[in-house]
Amino acid sequence: MTTYCLHHPQEPAHWSCPFCNGDFCNACVKTSTYRTYTVDHQSHLCPRCNREMDWVGAQNAIVPYWERLPHFFLYPLTPQILFFLGILGCLHLFFPGDSIPGGLVSLVSYALILRYAYLTLVTTSRGDLSPPPMGDIPLGGSIIIVMKQTLVVFVLAFPFALVLATLGQTIAYALLFLLILCAPAIIILLVTSNRVFHAVNPNAFIRLATRIGKGYLGMFGLLAILGGAPALLVNYLVPHVSPNTVSFLTCVISGYYTLVSYHLMGYVTLQYHEAIGYHVEQENFTAAPKPVKPGKAEPAEDPHLKKVTFLLREGQLEDALAYLGDLKLKEGKLPTPELSEKYFALLKMLGHTEDMAAHGHTHLAELIAQGKKGEALTAYADCMESDPAFAPSAHILYHIGMWTSDRVSPEQAIAILQRAIRNHPDDPLIPAIWFRAARILNDRLHQHDKAFKLLHGILKKFPEHEIAPQVRNYLSVM
Repeated sequence: MTTYCLHHPQEPAHWSCPFCNGDFCNACVKTSTYRTYTVDHQSHLCPRCNREMDWVGAQNAIVPYWERLPHFFLYPLTPQILFFLGILGCLHLFFPGDSIPGGLVSLVSYALILRYAYLTLVTTSRGDLSPPPMGDIPLGGSIIIVMKQTLVVFVLAFPFALVLATLGQTIAYALLFLLILCAPAIIILLVTSNRVFHAVNPNAFIRLATRIGKGYLGMFGLLAILGGAPALLVNYLVPHVSPNTVSFLTCVISGYYTLVSYHLMGYVTLQYHEAIGYHVEQENFTAAPKPVKPGKAEPAEDPHLKKVTFLLREGQLEDALAYLGDLKLKEGKLPTPELSEKYFALLKMLGHTEDMAAHGHTHLAELIAQGKKGEALTAYADCMESDPAFAPSAHILYHIGMWTSDRVSPEQAIAILQRAIRNHPDDPLIPAIWFRAARILNDRLHQHDKAFKLLHGILKKFPEHEIAPQVRNYLSVM
């Protein structure tokens, strides 16, 4: 379950304070550098108590790969990568592939792209989601990587050939399918461990694939699509371009999809690093920036929210509470739901229970308007704990009762709806509250007789109400 920042509820927490139990994102945490001998160290300090914090780990801030698919395709679209692929593509224009120089150019291009793809997988798996610098792709190291990947293919081809010769085609092709299915796991092991025989160890690559589980199958399906995309795209473009341009397009397009594929494998390694036993260091982990939609300006920052956030970062909780209280008194209510949420949280944190219950009426109404079910149920429980006589409107109790039935227990939901009926007998929403209570009694608690009597009571007391047809239809199918 993801833990979120205390000051920014939409941001996953990166740091946790063992002293005050606060969870915070990178924007909230203060950093301090100190030196031991000749080594600089960086400490991360809690914005509330100014003590050293603990990193919560990468898992808390990682978005599942299926929720960020567009980012994989945007990854290679940087000036340095496009320039790199463009240069390699231009070499194919000057050296046709059917000549000896053209063959060397193809080999070198493949080696350099594969080397950069390996770097992409490694840096992504460590938590750095930005493309690595181009200076890390020397030609010598690139040729070694090609040799290692070729050696992997030969090592895996041997058992296939042996099974084909001894046990027949059916078993051999079943083995080939298994090897193809495990190919991404083998590549991940080869890149992250840099050991050929570890990568081709069936115990290692099968264990990695099974520990990732269903996510591995999803990744394999995406990689299969990415693997076939260059050929389909080039074949589509061939009739529309000159023959000399085909080799350029083949190099650029295949390089692009190779980088997308290796970035995807690196991210899956990062996402499942705890399951597969892959260690991610805090120093290497960086959160992915949220993209800004083109053509839309970012909304102006609320000055009140900026002020309160600053006070919270500095640990001045009482000052932040006083600022929000003065703003509420001046404006009649807090201008935004975010400020209302912070005010409620501060009242609870600092023990101002009476003020918290008083603010709970407007705060709950805002949470219900936004459809924040979990937050509304928690806030209602806090208000009831601080003031057992807390009596919000029928509208609030109706929604709290309905959501309590779904998320907590039907018995508690009935009790909440009964409070609404008892406290607000003349409210226009009472027929709907009765109907909701009857449905909970019938569907969740299986108290059919009580539900039947309550439904008929609605028709008897409110025969012309707009909810009466719904009650009759419900009775007809009971």
